[in-house]
Amino acid sequence: FPIGCLPKAQVRQVAEALALPTRARPDSQGICFLGKVQFSEFVRAHLGEREGALVEAESGAELGRHMGFWFHTIGQRQGLGLSNGPWYVTDKDPATNVVFVSRNYHRTAYRRDKFKCGRFSWNVPTENGKATNPAIADLTRCKVRHGAQMYGCQVAFDDSPVDADEANPKEATATVMLDGDDQGLAAGQYAVFYNSAGQCLGCAVILEALEGTPKPDYEAIEPEEEARGKPFQTILKKRLPAGQEKE
Repeated sequence: FPIGCLPKAQVRQVAEALALPTRARPDSQGICFLGKVQFSEFVRAHLGEREGALVEAESGAELGRHMGFWFHTIGQRQGLGLSNGPWYVTDKDPATNVVFVSRNYHRTAYRRDKFKCGRFSWNVPTENGKATNPAIADLTRCKVRHGAQMYGCQVAFDDSPVDADEANPKEATATVMLDGDDQGLAAGQYAVFYNSAGQCLGCAVILEALEGTPKPDYEAIEPEEEARGKPFQTILKKRLPAGQEKE
């Protein structure tokens, strides 16, 4: 949804008027063609399994094992099999099959409000019926997942074209800054762009989540000696007010 110009509520009304067998079927956020097959079973059948390490992001310590980074998503909380949580997936390294986890996922010192994207596909019809590229100034709103959440955004294309139509949509990349903090930004997801009137202008694939806007009163610290040389993510700690620093 929407289907063409029809929002979900109107599609439901049409289905009811036509007495379609699916008119009362509940909404689904899953993959529709899987039916009753679980997502994990579908992925396992197509990608198989490969054991890897669950690594604590702050310490580099291995906490457990997993059966393939492709089974896990950024922000995931359930299904990790770790005690003393809650634990969240914070990052994945496809090259080493390492999945990073943390209990401080929602206390990061950086907002998740910035990402790089590419492989654009535009949806702005012209008089001849073909899609054209919108002006950058029109790309004012963005969605990064299913649901009602919409962010205001600023889009900056690499090599600084004046308008999006000066960039090859299949080759261009851009950096997007959101006006909100989204905990689930991850490579492989789609970002969908809208204008101020709510018209869908097109989409792009998120290539990587970037280090976003620093939250106040945080600073980077060096890893402990025993953690060096292990898979590691940057640690940040909150600065104490003047006069309260620990010696």
